[in-house]
Amino acid sequence: MHFKDVRGPAGIEGYEWVEVGKGRVDFPAVFAALQAANFRGWGVVELDRVPTGETLTPKEANASSLRLLREKFGVQV
Repeated sequence: MHFKDVRGPAGIEGYEWVEVGKGRVDFPAVFAALQAANFRGWGVVELDRVPTGETLTPKEANASSLRLLREKFGVQV
């Protein structure tokens, strides 16, 4: 499974990748579907670049995504 999140209007170019949980992807629905399908595979979180205007380093941005996945969805690493 490849997890990403995006901010920006649907169907219009100009969107940008953001940390998991800070965009418009419905992660509660994604994880509910994975649970319903009894998914037990690997997941990868990717952020192409730190969003424009953010002061986070790439490491901090990825840590933010990981923290959300652990705290909100119980993802284990």
